Amino acid sequence: MDNHEKIKSIFEAPGIAGQEQQIRSLLKSSVENLVDEVHVDALGNLLAFKVGISRKPVIMIAAHMDSIGFMINYIDENGFLRIVPVGGISERILPSSRLLIYSRKAKTPILGVIGEKAIHLMDSEERKKLSKMEDLFVDIGVNSKEEAEKFVSIGDFAIFQQTCEKLLGNRIVSKSLDDRVGCIVGLKTLEMLKTNEHQADIVMVFTVQEEIGTRGAITSAFKVNPDLAFVLEVNHGVDFPGSKKEKDGDVKLGGGPKITLGPNIHPKLSRLLIDTAEKNKIPYQVGVVPRPLPNDGRSIQVSREGVATALIGVPLRYMHTTSEVVDLNDVENAAKLLAKTIQKIDENLDLKL
Repeated sequence: MDNHEKIKSIFEAPGIAGQEQQIRSLLKSSVENLVDEVHVDALGNLLAFKVGISRKPVIMIAAHMDSIGFMINYIDENGFLRIVPVGGISERILPSSRLLIYSRKAKTPILGVIGEKAIHLMDSEERKKLSKMEDLFVDIGVNSKEEAEKFVSIGDFAIFQQTCEKLLGNRIVSKSLDDRVGCIVGLKTLEMLKTNEHQADIVMVFTVQEEIGTRGAITSAFKVNPDLAFVLEVNHGVDFPGSKKEKDGDVKLGGGPKITLGPNIHPKLSRLLIDTAEKNKIPYQVGVVPRPLPNDGRSIQVSREGVATALIGVPLRYMHTTSEVVDLNDVENAAKLLAKTIQKIDENLDLKL
């Protein structure tokens, strides 16, 4: 997984919630040689099974492969498209953003740009207002509805046109780092465990539809029925101007993965992660979420009779925008932390509270 082009392809692949086919295909080809069996369930989750020596306990690792995006819901008489968001997207970032529309009528993606009235044409009151989603439109370069319908249809989906690029240091910028970063951490963990023994059975699940309600986690956790679970996610890095650390915590890029504490998190698992990090000199950070987790962890924890769940987060800046930023050192250290932790787990692990 150190191949930049391979990582780049995973970050750039389309795969909004409910349309994960292309990213699932990429992840499937990446994970097949690391595990014993691969399966795709009815909802589209990708489950990769790796057998342990004693086969106890059963560990679920979850990272969601879906991303935010859009669907076309209207085409006006002049050929401009209207879109609705899939997942949480702020209108403030949309004007002038470029989209790739994946159409049932075209073999290659259609390029479009989100437009709004130029500032020169706005009156003083309009300049003070944030454009609403229903006021924005997508220009694909046609002049009529009839012409537009030759290329696109109601229900086609779109993603931001944004490539993965290197910044200075060991940082990258891309769309969809939430949560393709978690998928990369999962793959790296399995690579490490391929040459290192582990007692437990592992089920790595690349989940679907997290962005619209952790739906893939609900069904896959029920199917896997794990004894414990680790969720791989991104967490807000707040080391930028104007951030409020007293409100959002003190998590920075390059400081190591974030180990979360809170009511959704099993205290013995979080303690195990912290102890493992300290013993192996892996940098880490600690943060709290005092409410239901805003990710797959909240659903996995309450699956069936309940699942002991922990969360490992890679710090990320500018979440749910066209240009998210992470430090690849944090990605590597998150994988090391999880792999070392799994190696310590056997059937004697006591999870009783």
